[in-house]
Amino acid sequence: MILIYFLIHDSLAVISNTDTSADMLDIAKQTIQYQNNLATMGIIIIIALTTLIAGATLFANIYISNKKISDIKKSIEFENQNKLNKISKDLENEVKAKLNNDMKVVINDVTVKIDKMIGDTKVEITKKLKFLEAERARIFAVINQKEEDWFTSMQWWCEALVSYSFVDQPDMIRTSVDQMIVCLENIKDLSPKNCEKVKEYFHFIPPVLSTEQDKIEKELKRFEGRSK
Repeated sequence: MILIYFLIHDSLAVISNTDTSADMLDIAKQTIQYQNNLATMGIIIIIALTTLIAGATLFANIYISNKKISDIKKSIEFENQNKLNKISKDLENEVKAKLNNDMKVVINDVTVKIDKMIGDTKVEITKKLKFLEAERARIFAVINQKEEDWFTSMQWWCEALVSYSFVDQPDMIRTSVDQMIVCLENIKDLSPKNCEKVKEYFHFIPPVLSTEQDKIEKELKRFEGRSK
């Protein structure tokens, strides 16, 4: 409005200073042209301002949208990372638990096998030691038999019977029982106490040698009522 006022004021000043109609017409044309140019410039400025404001608003909206998208993306990534961490931790714990359980099973199996090996080894060693004891008793029994010390020889054959029974040597068990009979047949006298000691070895005599056991009992009856 101020701009139009100055334009009219300038136009009137021009008119007052002009005497001819032609000059007035030229001035009027110039004034109209000047006003048109000014109006056009005003429109352009308004359009420019409107465009600038629209652009700024659009840029602001784009910036806000991008920020929201970025925030949402970060939130999703954070949530997914937390889920991934939890899944990873759970999986790690599950694997550790599985490994611990598997390790316990393995350790238990190994322990059982080791215990069995130790047990079997102990049994094997014990059998070997018993076999050596049986052989030692047999050797001493033979030595005393050659010296005709029948009572001592019979004692060693009784010991041999026990050890051979432990290591399951049927042939040597039979040999021990047969030699006990030989010794008793050659012994002149035997005390009741020693007779009872001989009977204590009967449960080492297997049923297959029941006939031999009967012979031993028969020989022991010879010493009833006697004393050595």
